[in-house]
Amino acid sequence: MKMNVLRRFWICALLLCAGSALAAPLNQEQANAARQIASGFDADRWFRMVEELTDNHGLKSRFSLRVRGADIVDGSEPPDDAADLAADWIMEQLRTYGYEPTEHPFKHTLYSTFSSEIGNFTMRNIAAEKRGSGLNARRVLLLTAHYDSITSRPDGEDAEWRESPAPGAIDNATGVAAVLEAARLFAEAEFDLTVRFVLFTGEELGLFGSGNYARDAQRNGDSIAGVLNVDMIGFDAEGPFDLHIVANRNSEWLLQTAHEAANDPQFNLDLTLHRNHRFGFSDHLPFWLYGFSAIAFTQDVSAGSYSYYHTIEDTIDKVQVDYASEAVPAYIAAAAAAARPLLNGKSPEPMRAQIVEASVYPNPFRLNGRQPLTVHCQLNEPARLTLRLYDAAGRVLHETSADGQIGLNQLIEWDGRNMNGEPAAPGIYFVDVTMEPADGAASRRAARLLVLPNQEP
Repeated sequence: MKMNVLRRFWICALLLCAGSALAAPLNQEQANAARQIASGFDADRWFRMVEELTDNHGLKSRFSLRVRGADIVDGSEPPDDAADLAADWIMEQLRTYGYEPTEHPFKHTLYSTFSSEIGNFTMRNIAAEKRGSGLNARRVLLLTAHYDSITSRPDGEDAEWRESPAPGAIDNATGVAAVLEAARLFAEAEFDLTVRFVLFTGEELGLFGSGNYARDAQRNGDSIAGVLNVDMIGFDAEGPFDLHIVANRNSEWLLQTAHEAANDPQFNLDLTLHRNHRFGFSDHLPFWLYGFSAIAFTQDVSAGSYSYYHTIEDTIDKVQVDYASEAVPAYIAAAAAAARPLLNGKSPEPMRAQIVEASVYPNPFRLNGRQPLTVHCQLNEPARLTLRLYDAAGRVLHETSADGQIGLNQLIEWDGRNMNGEPAAPGIYFVDVTMEPADGAASRRAARLLVLPNQEP
């Protein structure tokens, strides 16, 4: 888990209107089906996977730069292939469940403190897919975790990354094993949505694996319905056991689905829900930044809750199977519910096209010409977007249209002038956004905008 926020998710603007869920609320039958799938969780199998990842062929590290074929240009010794061995092992596990895993490589250049180039590395994300069988099979739900590890405490220990142990039992062999156990259980089930299991690398160096994946997904217009990321899910120092689920505003529907599925006496857990767009410590963050819905599952990561974090003491003996036996099935149940299990072979209703979230910034807007008004929209379908800005009398002050893509779209930068190029008068205005998909009904969002007069400092 990366404990430095890489970038503030700054769109803390006005909610244009309360967004409805992407799908109908989870009904009791679907929730029961999801929990039934999770009941097949095998704690012994899960623990053995954590143990194998932690040992990693005796190397006791999965540091993301320890890869084959590294191009070292500063004359230092090349690394071994510890990270690649872990990736190979993950692929083999997925094959045993009947999947055909794929590699998603990306390049990374490492620089010294003085900005001189050390070397170039090819790191690999690993993915496998369970094709959906329902009306919404083209939509994809991602179950994710990072498989790389690091030891950066005490400060400077990560400088010896070629040799230093980085066992990473809790962070994040536990999360990888949770996703792999979900993959095993999902292999024999049928879901409305397509489920993709993605194991990232480079998280500990700066969310590089998930950042590359989320960027490419947004560029390619991938129909990602949501992401359920799991990072550190094997330790709870004090009872009762608790599981934390974190969402931003764009992910409320996913948070509610997860809560409905996991909030059950079957799981001896206290669920703690967080709505916090500043929680940027793991691989859910890049998906937030590119406008996708994503939630994060984790044990308590407050200060001091796990003192072995990012040390060589994050070893297999710290893993609490009794805690994981409650927390991991809860994660799997939440994931199964979000994927929408087919009931008696029947598909749920189609997920409708809509504007999931929209915001205007800044609001109030000052007519000083220094910061334009910007409208952002998160879409769950590609669609034609039209924005109109009205004055209090209903006259159109500004209008623009664009072809919106799945994820976050920046629709407008308004400079405070009307359609004739004249400065707008201060007052109350109305922002109206309409989404017109190729199929289905239009979706709209609207808000009031306060426009203030120019005021020189």
